Amino acid sequence: MIRYQWRGFNRKGNLMKSTAFILSLITCAALPAYALDRQDAGDYVLLNQQERPTPSKMRFTLQENGQWVMDGKQGDGAWQPVCRGTGTCRLVAANANEVAQWKAVLPQHWQAHHFSCIRNVAFAFCRATDKDNANRRAYWWFALINNPIHALPVKRIVY
Repeated sequence: MIRYQWRGFNRKGNLMKSTAFILSLITCAALPAYALDRQDAGDYVLLNQQERPTPSKMRFTLQENGQWVMDGKQGDGAWQPVCRGTGTCRLVAANANEVAQWKAVLPQHWQAHHFSCIRNVAFAFCRATDKDNANRRAYWWFALINNPIHALPVKRIVY
């Protein structure tokens, strides 16, 4: 939580500083967050480059406090906690610049679609919504650690 204190404008420069502060808050608030919504919670399987299922599965859950968490498993193994909403693994809404950077690695026909994403320092998980049909969704997983960014399609397996 940002704590600030309004101060009087009786000192030289306070008006300019306060105005700059207010404008920066407005600018930050105006940047859209491209987050997922509750409908995106579910189980997913990571697909390979040939769009065939891999053994890697992910479960994304939106907690009551609005924090996304992720569990993972390999093959038929047990689900294990992966990202619990803390530290560098904390999943947060991506901003427009981040989304544009990730979309740039995808084939051209994906560029026109709207992407909503959550991310941490290692990966981003995104929903692509068809520009002509909002009910048509596809999912992508972006590895962010190594350059260039690596994208793999994801298939929803449990809603």
